[in-house]
Amino acid sequence: MRAIVAAGGLFSCATLALTACYTSTSNPAVAIATPSPLVTPTPVATPTVTPTPNGSPTPVPTGPTPTPSPSAQPQVVHIGFELAENTDPKYGPVWYYSPTLDNLANVVRVAHGSQIVFVNDGTGPPSQHTAAGLGSTGFPASFDNQNRFVQSGTVIDGSTTWSTGILNPSGSGTMSQVFTVGAPGAYYFGCGFHYAGVPTKKNQSMGDVIVSQ
Repeated sequence: MRAIVAAGGLFSCATLALTACYTSTSNPAVAIATPSPLVTPTPVATPTVTPTPNGSPTPVPTGPTPTPSPSAQPQVVHIGFELAENTDPKYGPVWYYSPTLDNLANVVRVAHGSQIVFVNDGTGPPSQHTAAGLGSTGFPASFDNQNRFVQSGTVIDGSTTWSTGILNPSGSGTMSQVFTVGAPGAYYFGCGFHYAGVPTKKNQSMGDVIVSQ
């Protein structure tokens, strides 16, 4: 249809041009602009949709990331004659046990539920030692643990039954069984060989305190 209209338009223009030529020879023919061809619009490409992989989406955690607790290692309590008397402000004189090797005895303070091992690794004169419960009400007048030289129990508490048994001296130290520290409290203990009553600054009675916090 557009072709027919265009052709008709061209025919009319040609007729007018000829008429103008014969009517006046002084005026040049007016150029008739040829209509621009119709432009076919370029189709817009449909965006390609990338399929979502099968499976549930990975959840994004919300809130603070919890920090995992490290695995607790047993607290080592060293035993040796080089760990000389030290007077604790609360528990008084203690002898020959310490969580640190600094040539002084020290009260052992640990969190309840944690673990403890005793090691006879002293650099002083070699000797057999033990660590055995002496109750929770203070140092007794005499050693009263029924398992004086016998390994017994795995929980440190206020009883007079837990004991490392005999720990022999050696180059690397003889280690006890692993103990779990009981409920919060103060637990007195001493050596079956070298406990000689309530420790004082001079009597060298081998006793100490584990404070469960």
